[in-house]
Amino acid sequence: MAWSHTTLASVLVAEKKYNGLATKIAEIIEDEHQDWWGAQVGLETGSRRLAKAMMPGKAAPFKIEDWWDVVEEALGVMHDIKLIPALTAIVGMPGETEDDVMETIELLDRIRPYRSLVVPMFYVPMNHIRAEKDGWIIKYNLMPEHIELMKKMFEHSIYWARDIVNHFYLRGPQYWPVRAAVNYFINYVEKRVRSLYGRLDQIAAEIKDRKLVSKVEAPKLLEMYGSSNSED
Repeated sequence: MAWSHTTLASVLVAEKKYNGLATKIAEIIEDEHQDWWGAQVGLETGSRRLAKAMMPGKAAPFKIEDWWDVVEEALGVMHDIKLIPALTAIVGMPGETEDDVMETIELLDRIRPYRSLVVPMFYVPMNHIRAEKDGWIIKYNLMPEHIELMKKMFEHSIYWARDIVNHFYLRGPQYWPVRAAVNYFINYVEKRVRSLYGRLDQIAAEIKDRKLVSKVEAPKLLEMYGSSNSED
């Protein structure tokens, strides 16, 4: 059994204001056949400025100004009751600044101790989908801080993916071959992505040096990846 979607505020208010309701639900779901469950949860952004402007009700009944505390406390509850969230974060929101992206990076540092996966969702306006083929974030809104954010998301998810696979998802001796194969795949992905870090840092430096926001095109990133493959 799993929970398709929920919000961080809902989990926190259930636990704090309704006598540990989240824990009680976990006690019903978790038994000798299932000792964890999952849900998709919108983290959206670590920027309190953007949160207040674009999703002022996201933290209700708590204040959106306390978004970091809501996120961290809710994830602490989820960690304790073995509810594993797949967190989605929007990258490239309209009006997003370097400071906004850095706040999201800082929030990811704060939630590192809590079992979760973090997945980016690239903001794309509908008029851009109709008019152009290149990616919005790559063509118009890519900042060096976005590259650091993506690396931070990747490192968080790889770290917890190993924990989830080995301690929750594929436990027991009968799953050893599958577990070994999945761990090999995780290690391979980590190695391949980390091999691109140097090139990604070069692109970030180029954007920063030229003070560009919109000059790194998709073909350049594809060429970079193809060049990396040819070197192997």
